[in-house]
Amino acid sequence: MLGAFGLQNSMLIFGIGFLVIVVCLAQVLRIPAGLHSTSSLILVPKRRALAQRSVRDFSVGPQKWSGIFALALWVMFACGAGLA
Repeated sequence: MLGAFGLQNSMLIFGIGFLVIVVCLAQVLRIPAGLHSTSSLILVPKRRALAQRSVRDFSVGPQKWSGIFALALWVMFACGAGLA
């Protein structure tokens, strides 16, 4: 494809193709069962979903520096540094 169209036109064709694929596949997405939309930007839990919520608080603080988080953060850094 590079030989026929050149780099700039090839990237343009790939970008348009990617846009079409993403827009088509986005039409399959639906709002999750426990939520309903009051506007296009805000998703609000339904009353039944609010009643079924867990009592336990899952805050970010205790799990932020767990071992798996630190490992994932290191792997993301290593991959980003390797790409640069």
